[in-house]
Amino acid sequence: MVINIDTEKLRYLLAGLEFEFDNWIYGVLNNSDDTPRYSAAEIAYIMGCYISVMKYIDGKPPYVSVKKYFDDNAFTRKEFRRFERLRQLSKSDVTRRESTNIDKIKFLLETEKEEIVILIKNVVNDSKTDPHYSAVTASNKIKCYIDMMNSLGEKTPFEDVVGFLESGGFTKEEQALFDRHRKTESEYYIEKRY
Repeated sequence: MVINIDTEKLRYLLAGLEFEFDNWIYGVLNNSDDTPRYSAAEIAYIMGCYISVMKYIDGKPPYVSVKKYFDDNAFTRKEFRRFERLRQLSKSDVTRRESTNIDKIKFLLETEKEEIVILIKNVVNDSKTDPHYSAVTASNKIKCYIDMMNSLGEKTPFEDVVGFLESGGFTKEEQALFDRHRKTESEYYIEKRY
């Protein structure tokens, strides 16, 4: 089945997930004070879906397995073995089984949606004098997410950035603060905007 979607926007959204892989892995390996968002089995599953989708849309994924990701991203063999042990222990956490590339794309988009909500929370709570999180990037991701879901025939309960913020449970004050951050940042933001 051919997927008729904007692969540039899909790559943009999925790059956000790939950026998070290291953080998730380190969280699991180091048993950080914060409860890791995903178990080792869930991380491996998300990575497997990512590899399949990237292979589908580009013909060649950036890496071909979880082990190759570890090898290419400066993890040690000891860290990989520990991750694999944790993966086996947490295997029961993974109950989903997306069978088609469309299912995998939808699954990855829903995973990215959770990351967008976290990004928005970080933007809203960011330093006013030395910000580290981008409201424009969050807006871009929301717009691309909505476009991707629409192109896959999935109806979202929101049609724009404001609706996304409302459905995400952000207060009017948080929405206004996010919008102020976005407007301020827009003055110097040089990357592509969607």
